[in-house]
Amino acid sequence: VQALLDDGPELIDRFVSGTAMLARARAGAPSEAARLAELLEHRAASEAGAANLQQTDLFDQYTRVLKAMSREHPLILVVDDLQWADLGSIGLLFHLGRRLAGSRLLLVGAYRPGDVALGRPAAGSGWERHPLEPVIHEFKRDLGDVHIDLAQAEGRQFVEAMLDTEPNHLDAAFRELLHRHTRGHPLLTVELLRGLQERGGLTKDESGRWIAGPALDWETLPPRVEAVIAERMSRLPEDWQSMLAAASVEGEEFTAEAVARVQMEDERQVVQRLSGPLSRQHNLVQAQGLQWLDGQRLSRYRFRHFLFQKYLYNKLDPVQRAHLHESMGNTLETLHGEQAGELAVPLARHFEVAGMTVKAVEYLLQAGNRDVRLFANEEAIAHFRHGIDLVRRLADTPQRVQIELALQLALGVPLLATRGFSDAELAQTYGRARE
Repeated sequence: VQALLDDGPELIDRFVSGTAMLARARAGAPSEAARLAELLEHRAASEAGAANLQQTDLFDQYTRVLKAMSREHPLILVVDDLQWADLGSIGLLFHLGRRLAGSRLLLVGAYRPGDVALGRPAAGSGWERHPLEPVIHEFKRDLGDVHIDLAQAEGRQFVEAMLDTEPNHLDAAFRELLHRHTRGHPLLTVELLRGLQERGGLTKDESGRWIAGPALDWETLPPRVEAVIAERMSRLPEDWQSMLAAASVEGEEFTAEAVARVQMEDERQVVQRLSGPLSRQHNLVQAQGLQWLDGQRLSRYRFRHFLFQKYLYNKLDPVQRAHLHESMGNTLETLHGEQAGELAVPLARHFEVAGMTVKAVEYLLQAGNRDVRLFANEEAIAHFRHGIDLVRRLADTPQRVQIELALQLALGVPLLATRGFSDAELAQTYGRARE
């Protein structure tokens, strides 16, 4: 109260409620209550001077009050969500930052870099530079390295720390899945955990420790997470959203040249978008590296978070997915040429979703045979079994018979290697092949 009366009287009833302040002063600072009451009465009786008050006067008074208070006690002033701050608040922030040197006051400002990098809607149309950006640059120039990148806290370490804030029996497999889905992004991690708890995916045992429940579901995005992602995507032009949707069909990692061909766009333009605004401003993707394959350049990118890819993919209807998977499968075949067999598993998935069952099964057969050569027998068994399940959907034709025969014979090899001659599934597999 004394600091406001001595150094910032014009802040009363502008930044601080005078009536509420007077009630508290009478209870806790009676010596100052009379001065405050007199000030409020005088202000109520006269509006003179209010119109002539300048913004810089308010800023100076605000600064003097904080300095006076910090002489009594060290202060920490935390200002959150600066990306939404108005021009007056950002002006005050700049004023404080320039004049608080030597005071026992720590000023902490938090903001979302992605929102600031995007700018703000201009008065007419389009976007303009965010007013916070030049202030941040000025602080860095005058005060040195005052910027803390909270993205550095992302990762497995954050996931582990977040989970262990409460007693739990969550194993390494659960922790790995949570990290894979969120990449340690704080908001996504917290909200995904909260969503799992609300839907029963995580429950407490008799001792009050969190455990994975029977309703564990990684596919459903919590409403707040979906809303945050939807807001970020809505700021993109429609053709950029369409491009990223095509990329989501290839997976969390994708090839720029493949996306360009699927979308029938110029490859250089797609790379410029991905490495430019979508990476630096929107922070949605990041470059992984460049590969040359038989004279063909392949530019690899990945979504910053698995949930971005998942959100875009889930927005596609079944018809869109089928068409995009077919186009992506055919494009990847062309790009990789004779090396397409190295992508047998993803190609099988593309053609399966596209409804091209025969082609999907052929790639599953290739994938299984490759795993057998690498002694990855369990993976090979899974691919052959999946291929047999798909074959059963086909009409009874000579082609179907040939494909199933190849799969049954191929399945016998890893079964024999892992189960031995007495295995019942092995007998059934060779029996069906003989039939």
